Amino acid sequence: MADDIQAMLLSERDLQPEMVWMRLEALAEDGLILANLLNEPNQDFGVHEGDQLPIGFHEVDSGIVCFALAEGEKG
Repeated sequence: MADDIQAMLLSERDLQPEMVWMRLEALAEDGLILANLLNEPNQDFGVHEGDQLPIGFHEVDSGIVCFALAEGEKG
């Protein structure tokens, strides 16, 4: 059974970060963790439900934040 997580979707464009649901899928050869996007973002990040994105984790005072960068953006 795969794990579903909530992650903050980030963009290099002028978009607000958005919380999305993702399913952990694989560990890439370069050490990146890959996850499938489970819902369509409300903003136009250039990625869509079902796309696989690399995710990262960052420790903050209140816990750990998971984030995904919308690398598939079409500018």
